Amino acid sequence: MKSEQGNTSAVENISNMGFPVASATLLILFGIVFQVVELTCRNLHLGNLWLLSVLASDIWNILSVHFNVPAIGDVLLYWPLVMICMGLAILLAVRENRPSRAAKDS
Repeated sequence: MKSEQGNTSAVENISNMGFPVASATLLILFGIVFQVVELTCRNLHLGNLWLLSVLASDIWNILSVHFNVPAIGDVLLYWPLVMICMGLAILLAVRENRPSRAAKDS
């Protein structure tokens, strides 16, 4: 009887931790993919999409002047790495919040 209760609580703990682990894994995977794409397509310019390029750069310039935001190149250089770090932080937080085996046995 006790083993059945222990199994159900373990299943509940795993299901409760499923969403943070899945979201952290997706953050890490998307961060890695975006970083690889950014490194391979660094020299690709939006010259063919002139109107979109001009509008996007002007909007970013307005935001950067009013809100003291760094240049777009600086943001695009580091945001995939920030995604990876956030995913790792979520995984570490979930790992720290899991009950230890000694607490389960008692």
